Amino acid sequence: MIHLTSPPRARLAVLLLCSLSLLACNADPTTENAADGTSVGVAPRIPTVSVSAGTPVAFSVTDAAGSAIAWSALNAVDDRSDAPIIDSSGLFRATGAGRFLVLATRGDEHALAYVSVTEGTATDAVPVTLSFAAPRSASLPKRMNLSLSEFWIESSPDTLHLAPGSATRLAVIGRSADGSRWNIRPEWKATAGSVSDSGDFTAPTAEGRYAVIVTRQGDIQTDTSIVIVGAGSGDSISAPTPAAPTVDTPVPSVPAVTTACTNEPAGYRRVIDAPWNQLPALNPQMSSEGFTYFAGQNATLSLEQDPSAPASAASVLRVLYPKGFVGGYGPSKFSTGNLRPNAGNLYVCFWFKVSPNWTTMGHTITKFFFVMQEGSGMAHAVIAHGQDDHMYLKSLLQFADDRMNYNLGENFTAANDIGGGAWHKVEVLWEANTPGVRNGGFRQWVDGQLTGSDQSAYWFVAGLQPYWDSMWFEPTFGTPNNIVPADQSWYLDQMVVSVK
Repeated sequence: MIHLTSPPRARLAVLLLCSLSLLACNADPTTENAADGTSVGVAPRIPTVSVSAGTPVAFSVTDAAGSAIAWSALNAVDDRSDAPIIDSSGLFRATGAGRFLVLATRGDEHALAYVSVTEGTATDAVPVTLSFAAPRSASLPKRMNLSLSEFWIESSPDTLHLAPGSATRLAVIGRSADGSRWNIRPEWKATAGSVSDSGDFTAPTAEGRYAVIVTRQGDIQTDTSIVIVGAGSGDSISAPTPAAPTVDTPVPSVPAVTTACTNEPAGYRRVIDAPWNQLPALNPQMSSEGFTYFAGQNATLSLEQDPSAPASAASVLRVLYPKGFVGGYGPSKFSTGNLRPNAGNLYVCFWFKVSPNWTTMGHTITKFFFVMQEGSGMAHAVIAHGQDDHMYLKSLLQFADDRMNYNLGENFTAANDIGGGAWHKVEVLWEANTPGVRNGGFRQWVDGQLTGSDQSAYWFVAGLQPYWDSMWFEPTFGTPNNIVPADQSWYLDQMVVSVK
């Protein structure tokens, strides 16, 4: 009998597979907790059992006595394999070679296992026992603070514009943390208009902002596409969100526009110096200010003239959160993929203010930007911690194992508050650590005053080369429980990004 433990929730997990083939997994390694240096166990890996085509696998769950377990099996999109069969008792069988994902669901808990089926002679049933080791959400919104469970679903496009009464087709796919894609059976519904079982959506005739919601059949896993119906939307949907700009793009020459970013270290290379005289350009083009945005989201980005703009000309960038916007997401997304070459050192400076009616609605997350090293499972972010409509600056370090995540610079002082509707200058400096050693530098300034400092930051785990690939502005607002009560915005004046 093989005993497998279902892993707890993981954030952007990069999960290695453990081949079982009737053998138990090796003990999971340990790693250091990034906050206090103590040793903790790495999250158990999603396991794999290998069998020949036609060999049944008898799955069961140890801690499921008296509980109703729903079993399902998915086949990888890119595998040419027959659909797998799994019955209500957990007996799995695939007649052709391929790669499959088995899910046991009880309420909001999942236990998962991969099944690798190869050509060969079928054998007797292989018993495999799973366990709901710890409760966890079956699915987390894929764009909420970069949180992903081990398996989730994604609808596309994320956001689209339609003329009243026009139609288009939406798509949905299952994904797992190792990068695989999976066929699923969806159930669709729309807050207005109509949507068919195959995802064909017809917009309502009334202008407005609507949602098309898809759920995996027999499960609670859900994702949402936002539909904006109205004047200027055109007759067709915007293109799906493309991949991040390639890091191999030649580094553009960015002239120095301002010297007002007083804490920018000497010897850093400026990647961005944006006075916001133009919008980020439509991907894959790039504006002279160095950013790209993604189709379908420009309706929430605009340039406005503000005579009080402190750092450059009167032109500033407005990021709109429309009335009815559902939290847990960003209304727009723009990025630069030109951070490399660098050695993991990053400086960002920008001027920021919120509209007079701004409210955090009590949530603790308004994300400004995050910086990624592709493939590492790390996406460190700069965030404002909302508290009674105050906004306290901090940085959140996010790793492949969410138990390692921790905050830097979090303090609830007046000097660290960037809310209130006035312009504030924000500066952050990340200095690379020796991978695996807590010797990285961190500083943050608000209006020129140092409000956070650390010389034991843990940016890069052992085995990684220090560098950053891309920086993304995806201004996430709260959680899906927060629905914006009225149009509200935040604004950016001059922005500088430099690396070394």
